[in-house]
Amino acid sequence: MIPDGVKASRKASTSVPAIAIVLDGKVHLFYQTYGNGTKDTICHTTSDDGIHFDRTTDTPIFRPAGSWNCGRAIDAEARVIGDELFMYWATRDPTFKIQMLGVHSAPSEAISLRSFGSNDAPVLS
Repeated sequence: MIPDGVKASRKASTSVPAIAIVLDGKVHLFYQTYGNGTKDTICHTTSDDGIHFDRTTDTPIFRPAGSWNCGRAIDAEARVIGDELFMYWATRDPTFKIQMLGVHSAPSEAISLRSFGSNDAPVLS
């Protein structure tokens, strides 16, 4: 089941839940848009009870930049290490032939598009 508010966040595509983690008693669901090719992104929604979700105002929260990738981010995985949230994601090269993995970190209390910063290269290709 996809929580209310998740599908509405990216009307041009299907939304697919990817990973849920609990931070400070709140459920954070990181999901992706799918079916948009180079425009697929990682989005974010939160819930106090795990049933009713509120889409964050700055969703999507991540999309890779740079000439080394196609601009697509899918298949998010999130882990908290200390006070940092590490988000791993998949993308492809500009020709869509080589799949690559990227990772970014942000302070776990400030999950937003601006907190994940920029990316210069994949961590694995």
